[in-house]
Amino acid sequence: MDVAMVNGFDCTKFTGSCLKLLFVPQSWDDAAAVCESLNSRLVMVDDITENNILQKLLTDNGMSAVWLGVSDVDHEGFMVDIDGEELGYQNFYYSQPDDGSKCVTHDCVIMSGSLGYQWDDILCSSLQYACCEIIV
Repeated sequence: MDVAMVNGFDCTKFTGSCLKLLFVPQSWDDAAAVCESLNSRLVMVDDITENNILQKLLTDNGMSAVWLGVSDVDHEGFMVDIDGEELGYQNFYYSQPDDGSKCVTHDCVIMSGSLGYQWDDILCSSLQYACCEIIV
């Protein structure tokens, strides 16, 4: 992984992508909008290699969790990436996704350090750090 300048900002570059951490906790929708304003998108983890790179980026920067570009907002129980495509790779923690409870719906996905850097679905309005991805 190397630090590179892409679209006018520093990011961590690896094969085919560049990752930019957002250090201001925000909702999933707000994080997605910020990424879009940077000509990028919330990170979509495509394989175990990218999952491990993101995990290292989080630990190196002292972050415990980060939004991913994954949700089931449009169709409960069917997780898709931010482009609406079926997930090719998933790394959900045991018993996840679980949609929370009858009172609260969990529709947006984080990578969580407290779950061994596996994925968890939580409230989209939760304030979390985020990671933008630029395809290079």
